[in-house]
Amino acid sequence: MFNSLFDGAPVDIMQMLDARERRAHTQQQLLEQFNPCVLVSITLNIPGPVKNSEAITTVFASVISELDATLASFERLHQEDFSLSTGLEYYRVFSGDALEVKRVVAQFEEGHPLGRLLDIDVVEMAGETPTPISRTALGMPPRRCFICNEEAKVCARSRKHTVLEMQEHIAHMIAAYTSTQRP
Repeated sequence: MFNSLFDGAPVDIMQMLDARERRAHTQQQLLEQFNPCVLVSITLNIPGPVKNSEAITTVFASVISELDATLASFERLHQEDFSLSTGLEYYRVFSGDALEVKRVVAQFEEGHPLGRLLDIDVVEMAGETPTPISRTALGMPPRRCFICNEEAKVCARSRKHTVLEMQEHIAHMIAAYTSTQRP
């Protein structure tokens, strides 16, 4: 599983920065096009130079289907999915209450076996400014590290875990998840 999971094209920091800038532009465009709306922007937390592979795409297609089913009670206005060398990107645009959408996706992140690998942003327009809805707005604690359960941002800043350690843990999480799925 490990080898196939991280068997993809490596990307460098400049490609990742360009991808981040392009995502921000896509988010802005979608928010303006469908305003008033709630944008759900999903990427994956995949450490290391390989951000996408056939195995990653296959596994997360299933996870995104589960998330879409969880969000089915909200009216979906638009969706876009991209499979790029810099990672998978999913955009969902809904009508509804941004705090309620954030509550549902935060519960999904916490409750799904691979939820901690998802980076799900819920964004709405405040005037002309895209405004993300934070977990703290719901009274939820910050995200936890999927290895040691400490605050994720603290682990990331201090580089507490090596890339290999994180990749091995992710491979184990995905193997455990896929073993419970029907063929």
